[in-house]
Order: sequence, then C-alpha cells, then structure tokens
Amino acid sequence: ALMYDRAIQINGKAPESWNGLGRALVGKTTDRFDPTKPLVSLGDNQDLKKAIWAFKQADALKKNDLEVLDSLGSALLLSGRLPEAFKVYNNIVQHYPPVPNGRIGLGNYYMAKGDRLAAIAEYEKALVVEPNYLPALNNLGIAYFLSDQHGKARNVLLKSTSISAEQPGTWYWLGMAQTKLREKEQAIASLKRGLEIEPRMFGAWLALADY
Repeated sequence: ALMYDRAIQINGKAPESWNGLGRALVGKTTDRFDPTKPLVSLGDNQDLKKAIWAFKQADALKKNDLEVLDSLGSALLLSGRLPEAFKVYNNIVQHYPPVPNGRIGLGNYYMAKGDRLAAIAEYEKALVVEPNYLPALNNLGIAYFLSDQHGKARNVLLKSTSISAEQPGTWYWLGMAQTKLREKEQAIASLKRGLEIEPRMFGAWLALADY
C-alpha cells in the first residue's frame, strides 16, 4: 500500500495507482466473500473503507473500467454495503455483457441476501457467457448444494475439477454433494483429494470422520 501511496503523491491522476492502492488495502483485511456463510459486515474496517474510497477515485479518473468496477463491487459486498454493490455489478453487466464478472457479482449479492435461487440464475447466466469459468462453476455448485440440489451440485463441481484439479474447496463441496447422494467411495476420494491440497481444511476432516 505504501508504494501506491507514494505513486499517488507523485501523480494523483493515474487510475492504476488508485486501483492498486485499493487492492492492496483489501488484501490487508485477509477476508474474502464466502457464499456459504452469512455475510459478516466489515463496514467498520478502516482499510476497507479506504479501499472503497480509492476505487471510487480510480473510477472517477477512468469511468466504467472493468477491473476497477469489479474491485469496487467486491469491496462494497465485503463491507456489507449491498445496495451499492448491486448498482456496481449491474453497471458491469450493462457495459460488459460479454464477460461473466457482473453476473458472478450479482450472484454473490443474492447469496449475501440469502436468495439462493436468484443467485443460481445469475451464476448460470455467467456460464452462458463463459462456460468453463471456474468462479462461476464453483459458486453455482455451492449454491446448488445449499439449495438441496445435490445431483446438480455434483455435476457442476465434477466439471470444475476436470478443468482444474488443484482447488481444495471444490473437492470438499464435491465430496459433500456425493455424501448426500450416498456415493460413499467417491465422496471419500474427493474429500481426501481436497486434504492432499490443503491439509488444514477442517470441514473435510470432520466429514471423513463420519465415515
């Protein structure tokens, strides 16, 4: 963050510096939006507040830039400022219909609101745009699972692991879906694969203990 602060002092008209500062500050919070958990607002986090301000400065200098809007939407969502995040993601959809970012952001917004069916619809729209986009596949699989659509969850997450086999969270949710479908051997294999990648995944250990 200090590097970007210095760059801004030298030239405050460079949107890249403001965006870089915002991203560095968000990174300091060590938190990320988790669609599986109720939203815990970080609205009082000073780094996050400053990050949102920095992203807005970048947006003022370079209006409707995709990277800036995406970063701003994520920070607003993380801070619990849901109506503002919704507007930003809608803006992305309007200005960048050929990319999935806006739809994924809207899906995350609806997950934060507890509307899983609306979230599923947005993630599915993201995959129409880019069928193999991992964030959309993973979030859709989780949303299916949490909506008790376990067969659909398994199929989507299997596709995700076929594209990238190095995502421990994807293997975990695949294992959980297979558990619900009583596919015992497959579930155990998926959970173990996730733990090979990330041994500290406590939920996977708990799930295996039930076997």
